[in-house]
Amino acid sequence: MAHLHRHTESFTPARLMFSRYLSLALEFQLASDILSTSIAPSWPEIGKLGATAVIRTALNYFLSREIREYRQKDASEPAGFEHPTLIEVRE
Repeated sequence: MAHLHRHTESFTPARLMFSRYLSLALEFQLASDILSTSIAPSWPEIGKLGATAVIRTALNYFLSREIREYRQKDASEPAGFEHPTLIEVRE
């Protein structure tokens, strides 16, 4: 309902927490792909791994940048306004 009325600031803490978990999952998936390719490497598998690594690294970079922007935006809010979830994100 809040989204329909354009009151989306209440979603920011949930989005930041989800973004952190998504970033961590991308890193684990990349590590898993590297390990599975290192067991029996072939040139096509190495090529797929390279493409996957580039895509996942780019996704992680832009996700981290968005998290940083939200942190800066939150830091510029008035002093009495703190989200409990955002405090965890800053640590």
